Amino acid sequence: MKMHELRNAEWLPYALVKIKDAPYEHCWLPVNRDYERPEGMRWDYDAHIADAMVFSRDPRTFNCWIGDTTGNYLYLYDRGDDLAADYAERLERLLSERWCFVGGSVV
Repeated sequence: MKMHELRNAEWLPYALVKIKDAPYEHCWLPVNRDYERPEGMRWDYDAHIADAMVFSRDPRTFNCWIGDTTGNYLYLYDRGDDLAADYAERLERLLSERWCFVGGSVV
């Protein structure tokens, strides 16, 4: 896929959100740019645990994030209208880590 085809693609993972009450230590939900709602209204991330990724180690240590990696949100690109020029590389690095979907085996 060419970078111009990736720009502004709403279905691409924008960030990972930590699932706080998950039965797994490193359980994170991939979200797209549409994950936030108007002031005071947010998605119930825990309700989407079946779509979450479980990593074998803390994804905050992965070399694929933009910005602060100490919180419960990890960003693959910033809030600009266009994807970061290296988005595909960042996503590839993320997916090359050991992970599975909830209920699967971490590979």
